[in-house]
Amino acid sequence: NQGLPAARNNGIRQAIGEYICPLDSDDLLDSRYLEITVNELDQDHDKALAFVTTDYQFFEGRDIRGIPKEYDPITLLVENCIPVTSLFRKDCWEAVGGYEESLNSYEDWNLWIQFVAKGWKWKVVREPLFLYRDRAGSMLKGAERRRGELVSQLYDLNRDYYEAHADAVIKAYGDRLGQLWMKYRGAEQRAVEWNELHRQLDRNPVIWMGRKLGLIPKRP
Repeated sequence: NQGLPAARNNGIRQAIGEYICPLDSDDLLDSRYLEITVNELDQDHDKALAFVTTDYQFFEGRDIRGIPKEYDPITLLVENCIPVTSLFRKDCWEAVGGYEESLNSYEDWNLWIQFVAKGWKWKVVREPLFLYRDRAGSMLKGAERRRGELVSQLYDLNRDYYEAHADAVIKAYGDRLGQLWMKYRGAEQRAVEWNELHRQLDRNPVIWMGRKLGLIPKRP
């Protein structure tokens, strides 16, 4: 077992199609998903889009609708805002070297970042055409429990792109980081509050920027 990213890469290498749409075995697609998303890429004659995604609907758990972000590379650096089940161009996947096999989660988030770093965009179809099974013990929920570790890996893998956009990220997220710091300011002597502050901050890949600029102090 080489892990999920390697398994996906191996499968995609064998695929003969122009487009790829990964789908986990416990999730579902609306019958119109491929018709609509394939048409979007077909109509993109300039190949400005690397991928197309859609809104998604949770089932067998939370009954809520997921709303992916419209094209916004700054948000993508900070938030895992695109579902893994999205239709992408195989030649874009080849251009970035496929899924990063050193990751054991968030390999899809890393792939989206790499696409955007190459200058491609994405488009969102505002219909819930992807059906995500919301179950206990899912890989996504497991990844969220390890978010701090994983986003640190994302930053290391995409360091140049993060650093190139540091000013824009700080402008977009600086107020949020500042509010967290103000909430816990003076808590250095209260270990519980201090650790809670850093527990929240360490889950965010933008935090290194806040610390670098002195907005958020480093751990003592």
